[in-house]
This record gives sequence, structure tokens and C-alpha cells, in this order.
Amino acid sequence: MCCITAPCCCRQVRQQEVALIMRTAVIKTLNLCLVFAVPPIIALVIFATYSYNVHPIKADIAFVVLSLFNTLRYVLALPGAQRSLLVGVLKQARHVSILEHVQAFQLVDALFALNKVLDS
Repeated sequence: MCCITAPCCCRQVRQQEVALIMRTAVIKTLNLCLVFAVPPIIALVIFATYSYNVHPIKADIAFVVLSLFNTLRYVLALPGAQRSLLVGVLKQARHVSILEHVQAFQLVDALFALNKVLDS
């Protein structure tokens, strides 16, 4: 309905929407890269520091440290869950806005139909 009344406005809104989608895709990709890259890098730095300063790492210590850093991924993925919740709330608000817009057009159509009935 927006495109029928003002196509240039609709095109501009669509361009803004595409730009926002691209921006969120880049942020999501960077976040995903960080989730999978940071724990191994931190583990390697810790292993290198520990073996350089103390002594070579034993298997039991390495296993515990790798397990702990593997659980770190879940904490790093939390912003993705928050983003999904925000997107859901925004989509729900957009749907409510569209439905209110549709109801307004239906009311205008009903008023025009009533006006025709009263005029005849």
C-alpha cells in the first residue's frame, strides 16, 4: 500500500532496509568469527606462556584448559541471542504497524462506500 501511494518513499525505505540488513550481516559474521577464533587463540597464548615460564604442559592440564575455553564460546554467542530477541520484537512492532495501516485503509474504503450509499 505504501508503494501505491508513494513509490519513491517506498524505494528509499527499501534501500535503507537493505543497507541495514547488510550491516547486520557483517556484524553477525564478525561475531561468529570471534566466537570460533578467540578461544583457541587465547588457549594457544596461555599454553605458550605457561610452557615458556613454568614447564611443558601435561595432558591433564591441557584438557581442562581446552574444556574451559570451549565453554567460553557459549558466552561469546550471547549477543547473537540478544539480537534475535530484538529482531523478533521489531518484527512484531512492524506487523502491528502494518495491520493498523491496513485497518485504516479498510475504514476509509468503508467510509467511501457509506458516502456513496448516502449520496444515492
